[in-house]
Amino acid sequence: MKKLFALAAIILMISTYSFAAERKLLKDIDGNELTSDLQKHLQAQGNKHTAMIWWLPYEFWASSLARDTTTDEVSKKTILDTMSGISFLVIVQADVTALAAFEFYDKDEIEKSMQISYTNTEGRKQKILPMKTLSPNQEIVLAVFKPVLAAAMGNMGNNMHFFAFNDKSDQSSRLLDPYNKGSIYSFQRETVP
Repeated sequence: MKKLFALAAIILMISTYSFAAERKLLKDIDGNELTSDLQKHLQAQGNKHTAMIWWLPYEFWASSLARDTTTDEVSKKTILDTMSGISFLVIVQADVTALAAFEFYDKDEIEKSMQISYTNTEGRKQKILPMKTLSPNQEIVLAVFKPVLAAAMGNMGNNMHFFAFNDKSDQSSRLLDPYNKGSIYSFQRETVP
């Protein structure tokens, strides 16, 4: 069993979330810029470990579909209704061998040692837990999306693990809203075999 990378003093922060996004028409959002803003990469331990975290809020799906000219409007609405109320953190993590090969971590290895928390606009921090199950329709959307990632990113895309989070707070507003200031933190505890 691999020894999971200890982020000990390193906390990955999705920094795009530390400032409020500018409201734009969904069709006017630059997809490449949005993807770049929502992804954070880490190289550590003398480049012997790599990790990437990608936050996918509802706006990711909405802006992608707003620019999509091949999907009909009924299908777009169905997808957006399906993805409403949840956000995803997509995590890929790997050790890098002496010959520069990647030894990717499986989802269970990542999940058993990760802690995710959110700090809201007022500075209140709360732990958030991944949802245990997704709806059948949400599973279908991910089943379509994952091969696209694999085709675009190869092994890294094949080893991206999706963690879904309920995006609604108790006050019936959104918990993870890109238009409000806040931060998402992912912390990995060290686990020893």
